[in-house]
Amino acid sequence: KILIGSGTGLFEFEPTTGSIDTIATGVFVNKVSRDRQGIIWLSTLSGLDQLNPAKKKFKVYCQDYRIGSIVEDASHDVWILGNVTGTEKISLFRASSKSFAEVSEYVEPNSRLSFIQSLFLDPENNVWKASQGGMLEMINHENQALQSVFIRGFRAPLNIFIDSYGSIWFGSWDVLVKYDPKTKTHDLIPDFPSATVYSFFED
Repeated sequence: KILIGSGTGLFEFEPTTGSIDTIATGVFVNKVSRDRQGIIWLSTLSGLDQLNPAKKKFKVYCQDYRIGSIVEDASHDVWILGNVTGTEKISLFRASSKSFAEVSEYVEPNSRLSFIQSLFLDPENNVWKASQGGMLEMINHENQALQSVFIRGFRAPLNIFIDSYGSIWFGSWDVLVKYDPKTKTHDLIPDFPSATVYSFFED
């Protein structure tokens, strides 16, 4: 079965029969994500919902959030980036305690670089947050410490890709960046024919 989020609700499509079951209506579902515990997370224009697919019941978190990113780390904790009336917030759902809380220590409201664009996960299960102005910050998986990387002229990634050598590539509106997590150094690819990079693939 395929869960389909739409501008009018959430639907379940059965490919073998072509049948469509309505799960919820009257809600704008712009993202559907399943974590490794089997929990389904729904990003809507008004918040974040947790769906029990068997009972088709919802639990609402982060009301009045506009959800930007949802990532799950190695501990099965789910990181959520949201925006509330123009203010960015990062929230964390801890799988072990089933508790939900804001993690304000990872947000700098007075910084010119605090407009958070996205969250993503690297192969070492570190959570990265990308902010407008070129600030990349890594939340270390082992000790939850925040480590910063600043790349001048880099606004924020549209996409992230990890190649077979362990290098992390960031595609953005302005520049293509290759980052070495071992040496913590980066290279801007100056002669790339397009400034805007949307996707990567390694053959």
